[in-house]
Formats: sequence, structure tokens, C-alpha cells
Amino acid sequence: MKPFKFRLESVLKYRRFMEKKEMMRLMRHKKVCEDIKMSISHLDAQRSEMALKCSRAGAQGASVFEYLSYKSYLNSLQEDIEAAQHELMEKEGRVKEQEAVLKKETVRKKVLERLRELRFEDHREMTAKLEQKQLDELVINKREVPV
Repeated sequence: MKPFKFRLESVLKYRRFMEKKEMMRLMRHKKVCEDIKMSISHLDAQRSEMALKCSRAGAQGASVFEYLSYKSYLNSLQEDIEAAQHELMEKEGRVKEQEAVLKKETVRKKVLERLRELRFEDHREMTAKLEQKQLDELVINKREVPV
């Protein structure tokens, strides 16, 4: 019997490659989002620490210049946080887009894998029928031979 050969095996291999490639892109986008979230939490912690220092300095009677310096730095941190949050929203949008691309590539790969499975089942059934036919012919030929 001929061994099973799927003629679209190279296309299936390419689809697997493309799925892995898109998965790696998705992971890179998610990593960027995680980095931005860490940056935001770091900036927020810095801002909280500065706000605490500012309130302590105000309670101890800090000069106007020192107080304005704290406020200016706090405003700068707040702007950085807002910019990072805006960037995070953009990157999360890219993550969603990449998830859609990955899903599309996965579907394309699974379609070919399913086709391969169906063709393999057809091949196995055809091979089984052919073997059964050969066995039946062998049995018939043995009965017809005079002893």
C-alpha cells in the first residue's frame, strides 16, 4: 500500500510558521503593555511619595519656592502618568488587533489540519477496503483451485 501523503503539507507547515510568528508578535505587544503598566505603577508610587513629602514640608512651614517646586514636580509626574496611560490604551488596542490576526492565522491552520485528518481517514478507509478486497480475492482463488 502507498503511504499517506498530504499534498498540502508544505502549506500546512507555512501556516504553522505564520501562527507562531503572529503569536510571537502578540507576546511582544503584551510585554510592551506590561512594561508600560510597570512604568505607570512606578510613576504613581513616585507621585505618592512626593505628595507625602510635599504635605510634610507644608506642615513644617516650607518656603513658597520649595512648595512650588514640589507642586511643579507633582504636576510633571501626573502628566507623565497620563501620557503613559494614553500610550497603554494605544498598545492595548494593538494587542486586540494582534489577537484578531492570531485568531485568523490559527483558524487558517486548523482548517488545513482538519483537511489533513479527513484525507488521512479517507486514505485509511480506502486502504482497508483494498486490503479486504485482496483478502477476499485470495480466499476465492484458494477455493477455486482444485486439490
